Amino acid sequence: MSKRNTTSRLWYDDRYEIKLGGTDELAYKIRYLCSILDQLSEFQAGTIDLTQATQKRATFQPAA
Repeated sequence: MSKRNTTSRLWYDDRYEIKLGGTDELAYKIRYLCSILDQLSEFQAGTIDLTQATQKRATFQPAA
């Protein structure tokens, strides 16, 4: 039986696309996301990639 690869995405405040990856350690990813959002300015928009959050990595790609 093959393992199914799922990727979760959501939008926050019509400004951020959030890439969560799988649901492993989802509570941690949400806490990490909250700390990232606290650091971003109100005028910023773009993509926050948390697919590597369990390795303590996240990226922010500003919207064009």
